[in-house]
Amino acid sequence: MKTASSKISYSINDSRWSEAVVEPYNFINVTEEVQPMESYFEKQDCGLSCTICKAPIEEDRIDLIAHYKSDWHRHNLHRVLKGRPLLTEDEFEQAISDNGWLSEI
Repeated sequence: MKTASSKISYSINDSRWSEAVVEPYNFINVTEEVQPMESYFEKQDCGLSCTICKAPIEEDRIDLIAHYKSDWHRHNLHRVLKGRPLLTEDEFEQAISDNGWLSEI
């Protein structure tokens, strides 16, 4: 079953741009029931994680800042920039205890 769709055309010279006219949106064929936001957040894991280290971070501001200032995070950031594989926190700690220098890892 095909539905007719109408295309709306705008140009930069259209008065709707300069007058900031907001046209109402017509909801057609809305059959999906939407969950309340509260139930969504109760079911989903909304924790933070570092995009570099792939490590979960507590939602506390102090823990967030501490992670981003950590030697482990900064070292992994340098490894990503050099195209090298990431180190887990355990691998990082082991390498420091074995080598004693971060630059040799």
